[in-house]
Amino acid sequence: MFDFDSTIHRTDWNSLKWTKYQDRDVLPFWVADMDFATPNFIIEAILGRLKHPILGYTSPPPELIDAFVKWTDRRFDWQIEPEWVVPLNAVV
Repeated sequence: MFDFDSTIHRTDWNSLKWTKYQDRDVLPFWVADMDFATPNFIIEAILGRLKHPILGYTSPPPELIDAFVKWTDRRFDWQIEPEWVVPLNAVV
């Protein structure tokens, strides 16, 4: 189990999440910028991927689209077609 009780205070680390609203009464709950250490299994996966010399945008594997289609059916009873899914390479 990952340790979500230990936080890393990033206010002095040039974090956009914390500098954008500095000195204002705002709690920035951003999706991709958390104040927890990255879990080891993610770091290991990234390091494994970095062993390949080419980095860049890739298309998602068909298994990912299939898993999403099944998830929407199971979770929301919503049957969608794989061609309706448009993968995006960014959140913000």
